[in-house]
Amino acid sequence: MERVEGDPERAGPSPIVVDASVAVRWFNPEEHSERALALRDDHIARRVVLAAPSLLVWEVGDALGYNQELGVGRREGCGP
Repeated sequence: MERVEGDPERAGPSPIVVDASVAVRWFNPEEHSERALALRDDHIARRVVLAAPSLLVWEVGDALGYNQELGVGRREGCGP
């Protein structure tokens, strides 16, 4: 998908900003996971453009690190 700035007919879709609450659902089945996965799949198929904050990787890692369903609890030596 080629984006051309300044030409509305060729500019393509505006990016959808994804936060950690959406990205976590790609790895952890929970409420609305199917919607998050559909959004991810649309991005892979180049139907939508996703953007994310620079801290997304750390936020998702932190959320998954505390997930009891994944069998992971509070990590040792990572704060109070």
